[in-house]
Amino acid sequence: MSNAFVRLAIILATIIAGCSKNELVETTTPSTTTTSKITGPKAAVPLSSYTKYTILKGLHDCTPKPFAFVNLTEMKYSVYFDSSAVYQTLAPSNQADINKLFGFSDNNASHQTYSARIGWRWYGGKLELLGYVYNAGVWSYAPITTVSIGAFHTCSIKVVGSTYVFTVNAAPPVTMPRKATTKTGAGYRLFPYFGGDEVAPQNIYIWMYKL
Repeated sequence: MSNAFVRLAIILATIIAGCSKNELVETTTPSTTTTSKITGPKAAVPLSSYTKYTILKGLHDCTPKPFAFVNLTEMKYSVYFDSSAVYQTLAPSNQADINKLFGFSDNNASHQTYSARIGWRWYGGKLELLGYVYNAGVWSYAPITTVSIGAFHTCSIKVVGSTYVFTVNAAPPVTMPRKATTKTGAGYRLFPYFGGDEVAPQNIYIWMYKL
């Protein structure tokens, strides 16, 4: 077993120990009112086949949040937001904070050292998706596009050498630097997360389906 694998296993054990309680697995569909408002491209599969991720009011982390190692060149999901993605932070300055949708740690390290994620926020009256990366402990972000509530969105993160390529629907791809030295994205999967500085001001629901 490699030293890198051992280090990553220790990191993950610490993370899992702090997040394994009170997990609630939900794969249900939205209410009838919500499903009747679905717009945008037709989903490849019924929404009932998506996994529903719940961030409870007062928390940062979602449930479910199962552990999974990854070794990949692309992570791609179909994503659906309902009206719970519209929120107001307690401090107006925190409205610009970036929540996280999905992604992975990289370079066989913790996600706050090396990682790539698609971020999201309700900002300026719009639902915005962004690229969000850590390189050697330094984070940066780049806007990708805005998306609609009640619609299906295809989102992807690709590992292309020394870059991450983020795509959402038909918007122009956004490229961000990658300083990880592994040939592929090597680490563990990352899940929906609220914050930023503040916890979720209400229950927030996000549906995702792996493509």
